[in-house]
Amino acid sequence: MKEIGGYQAFGYNPDGEFYSDAAKFNLARTALKYLIRAKGIKKIYIPYFMCDSVINACKDESCRVEFYHIGKDFRPMFDKHVCEGEVLYLANYYGQISEEEIATFYGKFGERLIVDNAQAFFSRPCGADTVYTCRKFFPVADGAYLFSSLPRPEDLVKDRSSDRMRHVLTRCEDTASAHYGEFIDTERAFETADVLEMSELTQALMSVFDYAFVKATRERNFGVLADALSGVNGIDVVRPEGPFCYPLYVENAQQIKSRLLENKIYVPTLWPNVLSLPQDFYEHSLAANVLPLPCDQRYTVDDMKLVAALCAGK
Repeated sequence: MKEIGGYQAFGYNPDGEFYSDAAKFNLARTALKYLIRAKGIKKIYIPYFMCDSVINACKDESCRVEFYHIGKDFRPMFDKHVCEGEVLYLANYYGQISEEEIATFYGKFGERLIVDNAQAFFSRPCGADTVYTCRKFFPVADGAYLFSSLPRPEDLVKDRSSDRMRHVLTRCEDTASAHYGEFIDTERAFETADVLEMSELTQALMSVFDYAFVKATRERNFGVLADALSGVNGIDVVRPEGPFCYPLYVENAQQIKSRLLENKIYVPTLWPNVLSLPQDFYEHSLAANVLPLPCDQRYTVDDMKLVAALCAGK
């Protein structure tokens, strides 16, 4: 029997989700596992510049992995024929590949293409299997969306998120460092996560965000950083819709990162596993020298000007 009354809880607004028509999973990596199982994928071509969670998800499903390089424009340097039972994994780094370009890739590879929009939440799907993650853009602990030609899975067990939300909720009242250990513990627990449906809590939270505000604020903040730093940025970047971060490529990245940290500005090293690649690989240089500067909806123009000034050594 359904409970009625009592204290308040998060309510789900089915019209509020940005991707209400997508299949919903606990994590992007488990959505990938689902694709591998359901489509019988035997081999996947993955860029060298990729987090180990994606690589390990493939290996967990006994799917062979072959790596390829990317160019300075973040596009694949790939000229192989993708055979039946194989797929090309296309990562939309920092949202730098437009929807039109992704549609061109889909026209070439069709059902043998998987698009990773983990860093491009607002880039709409074009027909290819497309995966999105929630926690890179919003204050949730988990959650992922999948667009696919496959029917939505109906027999998945729902995940539960309440036990892993503490570090997210307390960020409003405490410093990030106060609960950083809990964040790390949560991330480590994901390494062995099963393929589950998105939790009721995450789905409820994803239905109440002001997506127009989030998108516009990220674009404004990205613009402030781009205007201030494009002259020192070692890579050319376009201004994507609702950007994940501003990727600043500088040879003295670690020095700048330390300066930012001294001012309580936290910039992660994305995919440190890539640093184990040979140093003459371009991907190694990206992992070592790109600073993914925060530009999300929590910050003001003045915040961005401070970040830019510190990066420029002013």
